[in-house]
Amino acid sequence: MAELISNQVYFLDEKPSTEAEIAYGKRGRLNTIHFDKEENEPFIWSPSFIMVKDLIKHKINGHIKKCEKCSPDSFYRCQWQSDERKISYLYLVYRWIHALTFLCIVFFSMADLQKSENVYYYLKWPIYLTNWSLVINTTQACLAVYFLMQAFIALYGRDDELTGFNMRLCLRTYWILHTISLSVSTGVSIIYWKFIYSPELHVIDTMNILVHLVNSILMILDFLLVAHPLKFTHCIYPSAFLLIYTAFNWVYSFFGGKNRFGRDYIYKVVDWHYPGSCFVFVVEGVVLVVLIHTIFWLLFLVKKSISAWILRKKLQVKEDCKVKMKTYCGKQYLV
Repeated sequence: MAELISNQVYFLDEKPSTEAEIAYGKRGRLNTIHFDKEENEPFIWSPSFIMVKDLIKHKINGHIKKCEKCSPDSFYRCQWQSDERKISYLYLVYRWIHALTFLCIVFFSMADLQKSENVYYYLKWPIYLTNWSLVINTTQACLAVYFLMQAFIALYGRDDELTGFNMRLCLRTYWILHTISLSVSTGVSIIYWKFIYSPELHVIDTMNILVHLVNSILMILDFLLVAHPLKFTHCIYPSAFLLIYTAFNWVYSFFGGKNRFGRDYIYKVVDWHYPGSCFVFVVEGVVLVVLIHTIFWLLFLVKKSISAWILRKKLQVKEDCKVKMKTYCGKQYLV
């Protein structure tokens, strides 16, 4: 029985084991008990620890969820449109331009024929994190066009069916990919120009600007326009994306893969001949992405508050105009 109850924690609303020692607080409430594995002696969590834990779990977490809460139709509209019940034509046009722009960037990035006559140069396109990010950016942009068109047809056409597994899956996939794109694109731009760019190997031309700067600018612009929420806990998605790419980078180098310039690494800063420095750089990259996500999350809260304030002002102006019009019409009628 001692082995079964070792390392277990009993909370205030749980019934402890009959063989477990029960400790009471000053007011007769059960404290949290943790049994030491070696000495089999109970460790009693202090009331302060329990209070802080409850504060984080219920108060802070509840407040964050309340701030992040948005209506389901937020995926179909712009943050700044006046009528939240309709789909803006301008927003629909923007979504098409956004998706087509990313499609063009990916196409010209893959078919950049001026760089080299060697076919292996272009076969190395999928090994770079920048291009992984471009694929994610393009995919989320195309998904946004797809479900927005579905909503547009359901709202203005004859088809009123907008629910179902496929649409829910599409929205969830888009939401995750958009979160990854926003943080990773910005992080890729920062890391490239800070650590990777070398005048001896890289040329600042149109394509380099498009894939290492314009991509992040497009995602930041998109973030400012979309109305759907950005959750703080979703920082796990861009972090997992970076770790997946790190695993691919290691496997590729382990089996003798080379980059476009014939080096034994994809990026010089991630040379697996020096695993210690690689580990430090990867950890710093994950921390950077989480920090970027946190900054965008705070900006999302500010953006949402400003949008709500503007909407309240517009509604107040409309109500004031109605009141003035009724007053004016009434006086005119009496005269």
